[in-house]
Amino acid sequence: MANSQVGILLGDYLMANIAQEYGWNYVPPNRPHPQALTELLIIGRLRSTEAAIQRYWELKQADSPQRMVDKNTLLYLGYALLFEKKVKDAIEVMKLCVQENPKYWNAYDSLAELYLHSGDKERAIENYGKSIELNPDNQNGIRMLRKLKEQD
Repeated sequence: MANSQVGILLGDYLMANIAQEYGWNYVPPNRPHPQALTELLIIGRLRSTEAAIQRYWELKQADSPQRMVDKNTLLYLGYALLFEKKVKDAIEVMKLCVQENPKYWNAYDSLAELYLHSGDKERAIENYGKSIELNPDNQNGIRMLRKLKEQD
């Protein structure tokens, strides 16, 4: 029992390592692994956000099953930077997330949240609007957009 949302990924990791140890012919499932995000977070902390973004591009190009990046990799990296109080870096990463995933409503919703956190209400409204356009059921976006417009 892993007691975690990434428990299945932990199982994949364990199976791959056991298979390697015993020489089994094992092909791990093709699903995202937390290793890519962990690697990006470490690089961001030890070097810089720019270095983490560079590594993101390398991982994306390599397309490795063990370090797979997906549409949420940059999203999670952006929030991790926000929690470290690196708001400008978080916004840059989230802008890249939107650029890389222009039809992903949650990228716009998250970018809006970061803009709001930084005090840029105009860009927050713009991005909440785009997230709702892409996902009309986005209740958070609807609620936040209504709240921001009421403040005018």
